Amino acid sequence: MLKDLNELFDEMVFMRLDDIGDNELLKNHEYCNLRHNLITLYKAIKNRLPEEYRHYIDDYESIQERQNELIRNIIYEQGIKDGMRLEFERNKVVK
Repeated sequence: MLKDLNELFDEMVFMRLDDIGDNELLKNHEYCNLRHNLITLYKAIKNRLPEEYRHYIDDYESIQERQNELIRNIIYEQGIKDGMRLEFERNKVVK
């Protein structure tokens, strides 16, 4: 039962983060500017590297993206837990 709840929680977090990424981040002007700058810089660096070294920049980008995904997941999950804890404490005070 607990495993099912954990799997459901993980799926909910994934779907919510995906929704935030698709809808909220792309509406944020600063985020879009940073993303554009990163893509431009990435292409400039990759194009200046000799062909035999270009895979390093791709590997770096993949690892960086995975790290950022992990950070987002941990922060989002912690926010949910903090919200639940806050609600629990608030209910104790109200009673």
